[in-house]
Amino acid sequence: MAIYRQMGQILRRIHTIRFAKCGEISGGELIAAGTNADYMRGMFAQQLQDFDALGGPADLGDPMRRFVAQHDPALTTSQGGVLCHNDYVDGNIHVTETSHGWQVSGVVDVERAVVADPLLDVARSTRSKSAWFAAFGAGYGVRVGVDDELLALYDLYHVLELWDWFAKRNWAEQLPDLERDIARRVT
Repeated sequence: MAIYRQMGQILRRIHTIRFAKCGEISGGELIAAGTNADYMRGMFAQQLQDFDALGGPADLGDPMRRFVAQHDPALTTSQGGVLCHNDYVDGNIHVTETSHGWQVSGVVDVERAVVADPLLDVARSTRSKSAWFAAFGAGYGVRVGVDDELLALYDLYHVLELWDWFAKRNWAEQLPDLERDIARRVT
């Protein structure tokens, strides 16, 4: 679990790189959307539109929209825009064995980086990995009970985004598990 604590600490350091606006990074340039709330509202709208267009179950689309609308005010409580790796998962972390034990030695795969609320990154990093969330969260400094609503909203975003990604590639075998995950979150 020490590696996950280190991952949390390193992500917290990455999140010290602040920006005045949130948005996508393309070609090394920030395509600003405005506030984090503006950016995330646009991203949710796009992912939900894709979900519908790709044949997502209608009995999930409406509950997701209600969940997002219900939790929308939380988007305005964002800590502001920071550099988010946007795929900060154990598969993109290099570790090295040292005389002090295993240490994080590198972070790779930054092609999906965005500028957004830092909890967007935390939610993706800890999605479905409750066994190590405590260590990661302690290293990062997650405020249990304070950050829960945003983490839940961003976690839904990542599941929806993954559903859309698999559906666009016709990897239908992946979709039922994600649909059950979505239903668990919004019903």
